[in-house]
Amino acid sequence: MNTIQLKRFKTLFEYQLQPSEQLPPQEGSDPSEVQDDLDRASLIQEQLLSDTMQKRKAVSILSAKAALGRIRAGTFGICEECENEIDLRRLEIQPTTVFCIQCQEEQERQSRFMAVS
Repeated sequence: MNTIQLKRFKTLFEYQLQPSEQLPPQEGSDPSEVQDDLDRASLIQEQLLSDTMQKRKAVSILSAKAALGRIRAGTFGICEECENEIDLRRLEIQPTTVFCIQCQEEQERQSRFMAVS
């Protein structure tokens, strides 16, 4: 991977670490205080969606921090399993990946095997 490509990934990860605007909690956002069943269901659904989005953002931040650490260590784009270079096209699709496609497929095969056993 050349310096320009590495810098582009570094910029992407640094951008992911920027704080995003979050909507303030709605007034009366305790579902038990809402009388109408449809309003209560809607409020619960909104809260679940918000929780899911916050969890995804947290995972994204952790992944970006880990990727920046690999960039600093000089190991970004190197498969953690076989230590071969991860294909640039794979990194462009899944920038935080730590496995080449062959090792990722092997990990998934082993996971399916363990789930069946």
